[in-house]
Amino acid sequence: MTETCETTITTTEEHFETFKRACQKWIDIFGLTEWTIYYEHKPAPGMFAQTVLNVQNAIATLRLAKEWPDDQVCPVTNEAVEENALHEVIHVLLGDLDRAGCSRSFDRSEMSSILERTVHRIEHALDAVVAAERGHEIAQQWLESLEAHAPEV
Repeated sequence: MTETCETTITTTEEHFETFKRACQKWIDIFGLTEWTIYYEHKPAPGMFAQTVLNVQNAIATLRLAKEWPDDQVCPVTNEAVEENALHEVIHVLLGDLDRAGCSRSFDRSEMSSILERTVHRIEHALDAVVAAERGHEIAQQWLESLEAHAPEV
């Protein structure tokens, strides 16, 4: 269960390394290879993390806030850092959609192309998750089979 803190929550260099590893994992899973990614461990007042996008040049800066809002989750856990990493990478994933949707020269065919590319990336990511789960299930079945056929001692 999470508890509420009365003080400022500071993220550490270890949290920052966890954030970068988790971001890179999701960048790889979503196939965001055309993006140049920079990481920062800086203040982001009122936020856990932040993404700054330059969609035109496919550059993203993913920032883990040095201090988390004191009225939020306490203490900082690797799980919370990893959840924030996924959230920020999803901003990168949807960056082209955001740019196209905010463009004054809205082009429906461009939007359809971006949407389709995004759907395929999500689909491939989910395929990887399903394959990993299936692999786990097969391994579990194999272990149960071994245990069922193991000689009694």
